[in-house]
Amino acid sequence: MSIKIMRKIAYIAILLALVPGLALAANEVTLTADVSEITVNGMTFTVDATKTVNSLVVDTTTFSVTLEPGAELTLSNSSKKILSIPVTDATATETCGSDASTYVIALASTADAAETVTITPIDATCTAPSTSSSGGGGGGGGGGFSGSSSSSSSSSSSSSATPTTPAEPTVSPATPATAATPATASQGLGTTMRATVSPVFSGPLTFGKSHPDVLRLQKLLNSDPATQVALSGAGSPGNETSYYGPATTKAVEKFQLKYNVATKGDIGFGNFGPKTRAKMAEVFSGTVSMPAQSMALTVSPALANMGITAEALSTPEGKAQVVAQLQVLLEQLLEELVMMLSAQATEMTAN
Repeated sequence: MSIKIMRKIAYIAILLALVPGLALAANEVTLTADVSEITVNGMTFTVDATKTVNSLVVDTTTFSVTLEPGAELTLSNSSKKILSIPVTDATATETCGSDASTYVIALASTADAAETVTITPIDATCTAPSTSSSGGGGGGGGGGFSGSSSSSSSSSSSSSATPTTPAEPTVSPATPATAATPATASQGLGTTMRATVSPVFSGPLTFGKSHPDVLRLQKLLNSDPATQVALSGAGSPGNETSYYGPATTKAVEKFQLKYNVATKGDIGFGNFGPKTRAKMAEVFSGTVSMPAQSMALTVSPALANMGITAEALSTPEGKAQVVAQLQVLLEQLLEELVMMLSAQATEMTAN
């Protein structure tokens, strides 16, 4: 009886996973002159479009807009709420005024094809620039856009044009030196990030999940310009969050493509699964810094049978690779266990 209940729960979980996709299709809106505002996650934005905007698809926590070349979309919120907009071919400009936040998303007329941009409203307010000093960039607190520029203010002093980003913890001079990292593993990675953020993750991360590990994942992705989550606002360096949204998904896809983990159309593309976690641990293998061992390391027979040696465990790089190897093995064992339990349930049902 308990096995049947577990199977029913699994079926229900699959159906629930399909619900967001169904809601997305049901809420698709063709943008016309009659569509003057949209509400997402309790936040209402006024909409104004020029030229051709193909469609506006509204979900429970995000909305997507498809722009034709030369199209421009303006979104504003009287409560000064922030929008998180990932890096795409379209440009995004933010204005944080005294009574509203305004975002202008545009696709150049020279673009080769239409562009779809997925936008996430953030339940936080932007900060208008101070009138007593020159400003620029994202206007203090700034929005979560990932476009080309911001028009929060127009002061002339370039030295104060960019708001200060919270500094990452620096490497302590007392940290023992580690072995040199291969060039393929260190390409584009910040030394501070490699020394302070662990690349070892205990489980998968997927779209829509909120977890402290997402914050750590975003920090690692932001340490490489090629996999950066966002240029400014939510998800940008110094402004990482614990939410796995569209911008994080796109950044993980860039990481998977860069290191040949997965390509578009593959199962798991955009998800932080076992293969991607193993590659992340390998790429950032210099993250964990350990003091020199005071005694010789020994390896249990079980690890020795897997080809794991004491030498592999004597360096931070080797330990990270072993952990990644064990994580992949654990995933495989769990899959085999599920298959065995399913076979036993089928046999019991037949009897």
